Amino acid sequence: MRRKVLIGTRNSAGRHIAYGESCVPSGVTVIESLFDPEEAARKGYFIEDCAVR
Repeated sequence: MRRKVLIGTRNSAGRHIAYGESCVPSGVTVIESLFDPEEAARKGYFIEDCAVR
């Protein structure tokens, strides 16, 4: 089973947001790769789903 990789970013307002690897918008600072939503949440990221955008 393949894990869903998330990309941890910080936007211009300083908010930490994790996007699916194919959903990262331009204009954000990439900080790190995360390997599951639980890890992202533990590190303080809000998770944005491609389908929501």
